Amino acid sequence: MVKHLKKVVAAIAVFTSVFIGFSAYAGLAIRPLIMYYEKGGKPYQDVSITNQDKKKVYLEVTPARLENPGTKQQQRLTNKNPKKLGMLVTPMRVVLAPGQTRNIRVSLLSPIMKKEQIFRIRVEPKENKFVSKGEEGKLSAGLHIIVAYDIKVRVAPRVAQTKLKMVREGQKITYINEGNVTTSFVQGRQCNAKGLCVPVRSTSVFAGQAISMQLKHAWPVTFITYNASGKKITVKSN
Repeated sequence: MVKHLKKVVAAIAVFTSVFIGFSAYAGLAIRPLIMYYEKGGKPYQDVSITNQDKKKVYLEVTPARLENPGTKQQQRLTNKNPKKLGMLVTPMRVVLAPGQTRNIRVSLLSPIMKKEQIFRIRVEPKENKFVSKGEEGKLSAGLHIIVAYDIKVRVAPRVAQTKLKMVREGQKITYINEGNVTTSFVQGRQCNAKGLCVPVRSTSVFAGQAISMQLKHAWPVTFITYNASGKKITVKSN
């Protein structure tokens, strides 16, 4: 089961932010950038952060829960109380010397629910040292965020259900995920009656959401996806 779930996550990772940890900030490597928790698995995982730069780096780490992910109503909710947030990250401040590697531990406190839960962990490098309590006025003017990284965290539901649809209207395609887990649509293509085919961009859709995009032609679309057991499924539009 775990092997199949990793296959599904890997498919999503292909077109998300797998490369970010090696390019956005000079010499900063973060592994992994996508994490997955499931019923019966360990309630904690470690993230490795390496400073490959020639100068010391200061990091702030902030976990958040996504409400209504993938919609206009999406909210990134933080809470200083880990139990209320559903996740504990330690440490939340990290100082790395050149060449140093440290781990941060991500502990899931939220119970497994009927629907997949989505979290994000933001890692923010700072230019200067951390501002201590009572020193805000002294250093705040020189404190700048260089870049922010997002570690994606998915918490599987008690029983994963995959239910997908694709509806095409001319050159517009709508991907509908009626299941309770995020699903990726990969290896897409649309073909005409003569067998001429063109590729279609891969995408992923959060549980209970739908997204639309424009196509090059008004031809039927075929995609590959995987169900909760890791079985390959071919999804076709009209």
